[in-house]
Amino acid sequence: MIMKKVFLTWMAFFTAIVAADAQQIFNVQNGNRTVFFDDLETAVTEAVSGDTIYLPGGQIELKNTLIINKKLALIGVGADSIGQGTQMTRITQPVHFISGSDGSLMTGCRINNSLTIGKDGSDTIQNIMIFRNVITGNISFGLSENYYQQDVMKKIFIIENVINGHISKGIWVASPKECVIQNNLFPFGTGAASISGFSSSLIQNNIVTYISDVESCIISNNIINRYFGNIGSNCVYENNACFFENWLTGTNNTFHNNLMNQSAEATFKNSAGSSPKDRELLSGSPCRNAGTDGTDIGIYGGSSPFKNGSVPINPHISKVNISNVTDSEGKIKVDIKVSAQER
Repeated sequence: MIMKKVFLTWMAFFTAIVAADAQQIFNVQNGNRTVFFDDLETAVTEAVSGDTIYLPGGQIELKNTLIINKKLALIGVGADSIGQGTQMTRITQPVHFISGSDGSLMTGCRINNSLTIGKDGSDTIQNIMIFRNVITGNISFGLSENYYQQDVMKKIFIIENVINGHISKGIWVASPKECVIQNNLFPFGTGAASISGFSSSLIQNNIVTYISDVESCIISNNIINRYFGNIGSNCVYENNACFFENWLTGTNNTFHNNLMNQSAEATFKNSAGSSPKDRELLSGSPCRNAGTDGTDIGIYGGSSPFKNGSVPINPHISKVNISNVTDSEGKIKVDIKVSAQER
């Protein structure tokens, strides 16, 4: 039975990939049940809680904001060019997780817009995983001031993403609690690329322009470009590398082993670039092995080091060559290469 399930899963996976060579196909799976749809909005509407939706490479055109109101795993082929051949999964409209989406996952996608978790004070959302994506806009928490008074969002995991945050702040929040913000790259130079508003959360191994207005958080092993505004209260700042001279504000914060007054030129292999590869550390950087756990400060250190390519952990097609003619025996030559990124 186990072998049958694996076989069916792979057959559905390959069928979707081969079909997607001609048109986009969205594969919705749950155990042995596999259904195919021609567009993502219908796939999300028809899916039931607990389903996994496999998104093909290429640009996914949506008419409206993609609303997720049930537990779904949305898995793209990758947010960089090492996904399905030279393609990546690109979503043009905003993505919005609302009540009912607890336990959802989004990975391997390039969202050419914003991603929002929560809408108003009636939304209660927990256990959302945003993993290995590229997001050209913001990640926002809530669109209502009611979130400032209500304990409604917890355990949001934002890990190994590239977040440009060019609209306002990189992650704009009201008061989500018990979250993990880890190994994300906020490219320097966007000005508003920041992490703000979390409480009782872990903020670790990010590269970010600034951190502000956080409460009772552990903030460790980050590379922080500049000081800006209120750095928060009752937080522990430890083993961060800072491109400024000293902490200036905040209430009841503690500081341990932070590397102050660092420079991009002495830290990164390419101080002028902003891609993940540009943020690899120089061999002589003080950030080498200087984290709280003995690994590097920045996105390539910690328990979940950044993996270039933003590829999801499931197997993906990295090469597809299908002949359009048959040979003398009536056979078609098919050359498909499958890859998987560790962890």
